[in-house]
Amino acid sequence: MTASDREQLRERGWSERRATPRRVGLRRASAECGGAATAARADARLFVIETRLPNEQEHRRRVEARTADFPGHRMPTWDEVQSDGWIPGDEERDGPRILIDTTDAEVAAAQALAGIRAHHQHTL
Repeated sequence: MTASDREQLRERGWSERRATPRRVGLRRASAECGGAATAARADARLFVIETRLPNEQEHRRRVEARTADFPGHRMPTWDEVQSDGWIPGDEERDGPRILIDTTDAEVAAAQALAGIRAHHQHTL
């Protein structure tokens, strides 16, 4: 990721850590909390980014190594992550999404930006 990419993320309120969002957060924010309806009411674009980490051992290592971003926040255990009811994205059901492999965080952040740029250009 270039310095320009990092600056664009910061301008949009993202930190580099948030540039690789957790799979649960964004999908739930969109599908379960009415993200599309909220975006429509605000006359805003909604970018759904679904992240995947194909290596289960690495995924578990990352989950178990997480620390809370703010005091009092409890991070889920590996067992909780595994039983959270995750439903993979489906473009027919949920609309378009940007699918990112988070094996390499730098590559994932760059892919997320590229996907947003491509979607933005396509919808102009």
